[in-house]
Amino acid sequence: MRRACVRARPRSGSRHVRQLSRSGGRDGSRLGSATSASRVPTREARPGRSGGSGGALMSAPDPAATRIVTGVVRKRRSLSKRLTFIDLEVSPSEPSVPLVCDGWICAKSVVAATTIRASGVWEPSPGRTNETRFAVRADGIEIIEDRAATFSAWDNAAEAAAWRARVRDERALGAVDGETTRDDAANANRAASGMCLSWADVGTCADPNCVARHCASTRWEERRRQRAESRRTSATGGDREEDVHGDAAKTKHNEVFATWIVDTFGLDALRGGVVDVAGGRGMLALELALKHGVEDVTLIEPKPLRLNKSYRRRIKKWAARRAAAAADHADDAPTPVRHVQSMFHGVDGDANAATTEASIAFRDASVVLAMHPDQATEPFVDAALALNKNFAVVPCCVFAGAHPGRKTADGEDVVTYEQLLDYIQAKAPDVKRDTLKCEGRKVVLYRLVAS
Repeated sequence: MRRACVRARPRSGSRHVRQLSRSGGRDGSRLGSATSASRVPTREARPGRSGGSGGALMSAPDPAATRIVTGVVRKRRSLSKRLTFIDLEVSPSEPSVPLVCDGWICAKSVVAATTIRASGVWEPSPGRTNETRFAVRADGIEIIEDRAATFSAWDNAAEAAAWRARVRDERALGAVDGETTRDDAANANRAASGMCLSWADVGTCADPNCVARHCASTRWEERRRQRAESRRTSATGGDREEDVHGDAAKTKHNEVFATWIVDTFGLDALRGGVVDVAGGRGMLALELALKHGVEDVTLIEPKPLRLNKSYRRRIKKWAARRAAAAADHADDAPTPVRHVQSMFHGVDGDANAATTEASIAFRDASVVLAMHPDQATEPFVDAALALNKNFAVVPCCVFAGAHPGRKTADGEDVVTYEQLLDYIQAKAPDVKRDTLKCEGRKVVLYRLVAS
């Protein structure tokens, strides 16, 4: 055994008076020598608690009774140089005994997984009615076994996880009826916790002391579990379903929208020219060009076009196919989408009113699109209606504060998403509504112009 190096700070003045008042005087204070070497009391004998687990709390303990506490350090928190809190586990039935080292420097060698013997007194816990804590006297911690040095980090982490599970079960047991068993309390605590992500994503949980739920209790948890199961089935060579509910993940909304556009408007209409307004990174425009073969696609977006690795690879293959198909395509544009780096504030109905590149591209297109265009939603719809264009838009944000004058047919302010959809759809009698099979904002407002 070796004794932890500690250094007591001299006390003087009003702080010394407060310490004497709290500990009951100098003669019987926690600064005196230990009178016995007993283990920490169990729930039946611990000061401040009555017999039985989860029983009622009793009066505060005698501050003059110096005791010895032996156990394994599970958690250490240092609020300052001379104020340290320690959670000590002395037995499975008493998994968390609060220790406080106040007014002196606790050695840095006292860490988690270290077995120690501490001498001190029980005192009322400040701010917590009828609860106690163990105040360790200065130079009152002795290291018995330094398991943190002999055990691996994985072993220490596993023990810490098991200890946290025991603490949760113990707290749940103390909060329920006295006749409730520890297993019932553990099951109740597990039911109130979150879903185990390892179980949801991998299908199994390797932690035997896991306190999270191994079941899905909400619609979103069930969707996550089923998508993960679908990915595992695909990885093992099984038949992959896009989604059990028929809805693709939120990251696939551009791909789903592009397929919906081709099915709704047809490739013949799209070959007349497509404009994607406020298209962000251009994923919708690229899906139409790369996957569905639409050649005349223009993206109106003020930000630079930044492609991820997947789209760069697909564009490289697209360019190679075009170069191999015809020699005159070798000097074409590097991307299948023309990018107009400009804001879009709409165009007037008069064909001679605007001559910017963005408005010209908008006028020349046969179909105009917008996926989550934010504040460009209403200018986009107004311009499409004024120019009698086929359009489809998936609104997202309302921006009620930026448009205080918008009113519904009932005269109410447009402040909710449903009110925004009704407001846009009421702009023309032939504007229709549909829903994409993906998560997130997925309501499509569209218009088909008779040829």
